[in-house]
Amino acid sequence: MHGSEPLNQPLAGEMAPPADPARPAMVLLCASVFELIAASVLCSEYCEGTNAYAVSAGAVSTAVSLLVLVCLKYDDVVPPQIVELVPHVSGFLFMWWLPAWLTFTFVRPFAGLCNGFFACWAALVASIWLMRCHLPVVDGFVTRFVEVARSTLAEKAYVTALMVTSTFVWIEAAVLYSLPPYDGYLAWTIAVGVVSSVVCFAFLAVHDQVARHSRHIALALLTWWMQGLVISFVPTAFTGSVNGFVSVWLSLFLAAYFAFGSHSTAIADEPAISQYGPVGAASQPQPFMSPDLGVGGGFQGFGGGSTNLQPPPTEVGSGI
Repeated sequence: MHGSEPLNQPLAGEMAPPADPARPAMVLLCASVFELIAASVLCSEYCEGTNAYAVSAGAVSTAVSLLVLVCLKYDDVVPPQIVELVPHVSGFLFMWWLPAWLTFTFVRPFAGLCNGFFACWAALVASIWLMRCHLPVVDGFVTRFVEVARSTLAEKAYVTALMVTSTFVWIEAAVLYSLPPYDGYLAWTIAVGVVSSVVCFAFLAVHDQVARHSRHIALALLTWWMQGLVISFVPTAFTGSVNGFVSVWLSLFLAAYFAFGSHSTAIADEPAISQYGPVGAASQPQPFMSPDLGVGGGFQGFGGGSTNLQPPPTEVGSGI
């Protein structure tokens, strides 16, 4: 398993999968142990519902992560039939932690700032990291996303991130709104997140049609989140949730970067550049060539072959 290479080669400067695939398994094992300890402390006082679920999630993940780590470290001793199951187990660990992360950090018992909160996030990230090492499909998806983020389509990556943080906002608000006492500010928080998510989704769905209006859409989203920032100042259960509170500020920063980032400036200038051709070496306007010039080497820049214009036909013996 150590010698396996991803199908997609990483870009220059990109965070490539580790040379030792056991590293994410070790991180996942440590995160699982921390989560299990935090859940066990809570379960010592009340061990039902989400508290019991948190204990089982940490226990299962600890056991499975330890087995994966043993298979990767001692793959020359472990039977090959078992080692070949590691990619499938990495997918299982991600599917195991995704609902657990959603439940523990958005609902309870780790919605606030605590060791369990960070352990759940670390476990989710480590499970994705482990999948990227063993599943070429996941590695290809991450590679393509990073490539888009560094290309002229960077706005798509930022808008996607804004859609994710906006979704975090309204999910956290909806969970808290479903619990008594029902706070009207939470309803407004849901609206702020849903509107932003819908606008981002629509922008990504019809990007080619609305690309010319990217700056206006970005400024509208920034304005929307500036008024939505009031949410973070109102003392509600939402401001006590780490996912919700941090997502509000991340959404504001992403909207600001979308509006004033370098990629937005390039988009705003695109109509003026596009009349000269694609962005790049040929994006500058070409000098006008008179038909009477451009034949012969007397004037640099208008000689034959320097442009795509063809010289006018000449008569035989004209001396040209």
